[in-house]
Amino acid sequence: MAYGAANIHGKCKLMINHQGGIYDNGKELPQIYRERILDLNHQGLSQRAIADEMRISIGYVNKVVRHYDEHNTSLPQSRRCPPREIVIPEVAEYVEVEKLCQPSIYTSEIKHRLLLDGVSLPGNLPSDSAIRKCVREDCMMTRKKITQVQ
Repeated sequence: MAYGAANIHGKCKLMINHQGGIYDNGKELPQIYRERILDLNHQGLSQRAIADEMRISIGYVNKVVRHYDEHNTSLPQSRRCPPREIVIPEVAEYVEVEKLCQPSIYTSEIKHRLLLDGVSLPGNLPSDSAIRKCVREDCMMTRKKITQVQ
């Protein structure tokens, strides 16, 4: 829980933690923090002492030290987002035509029609979220654009 907040140039909302340190919620602390934690750890300070001195949580100190012990690097782990489910061109074209003909159609109905019309086999049927992304990104249709077509 943060004790206070400061708005810097309208871009980020800096918060003050229990120890009096400043952080930006949802963002990684700068690399220099990780390096300083490891330096103090190598000097023999306890994790509690490091947390108190740097005004950060002991959980963060523990995470950095554990990551260093396992991977021998101070760099944070890269965030991996799952790859997008690819919709084949025939399915994308079918989805676009269905949405243009009937803008209010649900993705589950499109999915059912893909099976009935033989456009896609049951094993290759895209998920509802893949169909929604296809409508939004591949066909570049938003709810507003679809209602204007009618």
